[in-house]
Amino acid sequence: MLLEYNTFNRMAVVESSSLMSSVILEIEHEHAFLLGELSRLRELMACISSPENCQLCLSLKRRQCQQGINGFYKEFMEFMRQHFAHEEGAMRQINAPTDIQDAFAQHTNAHTDMMLQLAEAVSSSITQCHGTELAELIEYWLAEHIGTHDALLLEWLGR
Repeated sequence: MLLEYNTFNRMAVVESSSLMSSVILEIEHEHAFLLGELSRLRELMACISSPENCQLCLSLKRRQCQQGINGFYKEFMEFMRQHFAHEEGAMRQINAPTDIQDAFAQHTNAHTDMMLQLAEAVSSSITQCHGTELAELIEYWLAEHIGTHDALLLEWLGR
């Protein structure tokens, strides 16, 4: 009976370790995708570097450009929601000390704040043609967030 328990326990640790490794890879893949999407946003914004450029475009071209950007924002925000849910689910699975759990709570709050900022910036960008500012916000936020909050999460997932 003891041998069976130890064998089972080792298998559970290996499965748990393998699961966490796949979660780490998936989160890192999502980060790479988000950074790629930032490049895509910059390409979409090439024609809208300033409100004056929007005024110079023909109305049909402006409408097509805006539709592409609006579609991007919708897809991007949905991916961010899914990514944040994925990270938050991973955080709930980690048995960490209180100080780390507090850091995870701050991480979750940062997700909420980002989604609010993003929704506000998207609304402003769509109505006022300030897309480059939004791209800069996303770039700064991704670098800061991944470098701090996500680095801690990935460290704890790797334990």
